[in-house]
Amino acid sequence: MTHSLRPGSILELDADDGCIHCVFLGRHPKYGDCIRVGARIVPFGTSPEEKDWKQSYALFYPASQAIKAGIAKVVGISDERHLPEAILRRSPSLRGPPKGWILEQNDGHRLQIRNLTVDHLRFPLVMLVNHAYLVSRVRTGWNPLDSGSPVDQPTRPDEVRAGLLGGRATSHYIYYFTRGSADAAVPSFRSAGFATVMKPAATGDRPWMLLVTNASSESPGGDCRTSDVRAIATMTGGEYDGYERPAG
Repeated sequence: MTHSLRPGSILELDADDGCIHCVFLGRHPKYGDCIRVGARIVPFGTSPEEKDWKQSYALFYPASQAIKAGIAKVVGISDERHLPEAILRRSPSLRGPPKGWILEQNDGHRLQIRNLTVDHLRFPLVMLVNHAYLVSRVRTGWNPLDSGSPVDQPTRPDEVRAGLLGGRATSHYIYYFTRGSADAAVPSFRSAGFATVMKPAATGDRPWMLLVTNASSESPGGDCRTSDVRAIATMTGGEYDGYERPAG
């Protein structure tokens, strides 16, 4: 059964070896799709539990594009069905762990805050992430609201949407005969600095595809590391089938 994306939709994000549960909160006029992230990776098909949300946080992620790309799907509905009335920013002069926050209300009013309350933690952080970045951070247990966790500078919404799977990075396509062989290849790509997304192939005699991207963004015209990907694909029994790179 296909579910449409609406505020309160529970999403299952593909994390290769499991999934991340998120709740779609709505669409911000400037930053786009806002989600609350369950802070752990769980087995596919698992129903969200209360403990999944205790350490949750909200940020901005292109959920609509993720669903179209087949790396996220709607699996249920939550009681949380409204975009919060304010957003959180780190104090602009800070680097590294925060010493203060700015609470920005929808009417433009700003309030300087030193310590976040439980209520403040429900507000989304002004941070835009793509799929590979979010999966890699959840995997390490990172939480952007922890006092000791550095947060990268927000990315422009158009850049995140254009680079859903890894900034401006090249996307390489590798096909495998079994899901097990594709699973076994993932550590080799990750140790070489790549992010991976696994999904069923649309056609062909190899039914499992790994979409491999650089975990960090590339500059336009930069090295797309095709030879590295080909070498790992051959070593792990995969068939390399080319790449796709964003224009610009």
